[in-house]
Amino acid sequence: MKEIRAFAMFRTGSVKLRERFFPWILDDSGVEIRSYQDWWICEKLLRRKRIVFHVIASVEVGLGHVYRALSLAHEITDHELILVCSEDHSLMVNSTAGNDFLVRSFPEPSITEEIIRLKPDLLISDALNTRSCDIRKLKKSGASVVSFEDLGSGTRQADVVINEIYENPSLPGDNILWGHEHFFLRDEFSEAKPHRFRKTIDSLLITFGGADKEDLTSMALMTVLEYCIKSGIMIYIVAGPAYPYGDKLQNLIDTCGYRGIVFTCATGVISGVMEKCQVAISSNGRTVYELAHMNIPSIIVSQHLRESTHRFSCPENGFVNLGVYTKGLTEPLLEREFKKLAGNTRHRRKLFDRVSRFSFSKNKAKVVKLILDLLED
Repeated sequence: MKEIRAFAMFRTGSVKLRERFFPWILDDSGVEIRSYQDWWICEKLLRRKRIVFHVIASVEVGLGHVYRALSLAHEITDHELILVCSEDHSLMVNSTAGNDFLVRSFPEPSITEEIIRLKPDLLISDALNTRSCDIRKLKKSGASVVSFEDLGSGTRQADVVINEIYENPSLPGDNILWGHEHFFLRDEFSEAKPHRFRKTIDSLLITFGGADKEDLTSMALMTVLEYCIKSGIMIYIVAGPAYPYGDKLQNLIDTCGYRGIVFTCATGVISGVMEKCQVAISSNGRTVYELAHMNIPSIIVSQHLRESTHRFSCPENGFVNLGVYTKGLTEPLLEREFKKLAGNTRHRRKLFDRVSRFSFSKNKAKVVKLILDLLED
């Protein structure tokens, strides 16, 4: 059989095959056309576009950017998807996404050029602040650009910027979408059941993201442990695969003598844990919106200054925000506010009524449609 790289016209009499279809082979896909079903497959392949996700994942920034990319990727299955990251971030990106999607890693200085060599129809950048020069090069190469959580100079050139965790606009531009109306949930929350109010609580969630560089998880546990023991409150601790203090925390749990502590670093479990917990202590990232979706009044401690710019976690939305962690000052504030949240039903009911106003179930469809519309332009 000879491979043909273009269509050719023949007289029917010159083609002596038993099958009704001539065996065409697309050079990259390796699909042989011998039936109507094969034609359908090839038509799908020919319509497919290439989408590149540029993501980051490290101890400093956590895994939220990868989770968001994966959540989107699972909704865009008709197209070719490639995840790109720097070599410094490849271990964490591969451990989180490598089983589902192709991951390509490159030296940090050359990432823009390497993305251009991949010839994407669309770049989805989830790597924090983009640069104007980089986005301009990508646009010149023919790619459309969507950016998430972006306050960089590249926002001026991007087709769409989605800054869902920033409530108040801080940059000009009609291409920038701000606020929680554009936040969408991870796949694991699609079947999770939000709470109804209960007069008493029996379970607390402690979670500080996928990395927790400063080990605020252990700080929060030690701060509220005595009260939880006295009150019989179960403590569920969810860390991420990048959490570097797992052995230390497990030893602390083993030696404290309280059997009402469940600790896990597994992924894809936090929605199920939230279904069990009436209150939470959390960092100030994407988890805040998941807690709101699950109707869980929470105490929020920012891990760094960037997190403190996320304004959704305020009392008006059902959260007690303690600001950026400050050693020696945050602990007594956390202890006081947790006792009030757990022990004062009226106070907790007020926060519950405020947080239960939110639901993010329909937002992903809106964002996916916005992205797919760019591929049609």
